[in-house]
Amino acid sequence: LITTWGHDPTVISASNVLLALNEALSHSAVLLQAYGCQEEGAVVHIPFPLSDEVLEKGGVFSRATPWFHNTVRSIARSVDVRHNCGFISLLHTGGPLAEPLPEGSLFTYTPNHYLMPGDGDNESTVSVDVSFRQKEWVPLDLCFGIPLFDSELNDSILKKMVEFQICQKDSLEKLLDSSRLLSLRLLHFISKYQDSPLGADTGQEATAGPQSDNTREIPMPTQNLMFAHGQLQRFTIR
Repeated sequence: LITTWGHDPTVISASNVLLALNEALSHSAVLLQAYGCQEEGAVVHIPFPLSDEVLEKGGVFSRATPWFHNTVRSIARSVDVRHNCGFISLLHTGGPLAEPLPEGSLFTYTPNHYLMPGDGDNESTVSVDVSFRQKEWVPLDLCFGIPLFDSELNDSILKKMVEFQICQKDSLEKLLDSSRLLSLRLLHFISKYQDSPLGADTGQEATAGPQSDNTREIPMPTQNLMFAHGQLQRFTIR
């Protein structure tokens, strides 16, 4: 899965990935993600907002309760998924799940995609199986807003927005505070992996101010980064 700066991701076969990377890197920074072994992997979308109770009480990661994956809880510690809306995507890189969905399952299926609309209110007795071991599922994406590509995912998020009343004044105030903190952390992250301070390559001052916010540009990444086994590190192997 190749994502270039400012564009939607594209699935590229392994046989063509080097050609695609060489072309994309000539004009853009690139995010490269594994997306299956023999074929495209299975994806589960976990809609939010998620309740504090679900995020704090813990549980067993399974087909019926995918929000108990450690990745979801890690994201919740950094991103406000209680007062925001969107969905978290997890990827099973081994291909489509071999075990058929049980009759009456809360999942809905489209090719290689599984949607779990609940957040713990209707727990199932489905146990962890080979296809739902935590280590076989990895984070794929975190998207904010209401998606248009999937009507059921769209409906699930809208229902959660109403249930958690995230458009109420107190919820919006909490979202504003958490978004400001997230913005500061993001700028710190960018600065940490830049060879020069923010704005240095554009001739602009790196300090933020009321008049500089609209003109300051974020420079492209200058270092190769690799995320594997839960760790982000510089990738220097040649």
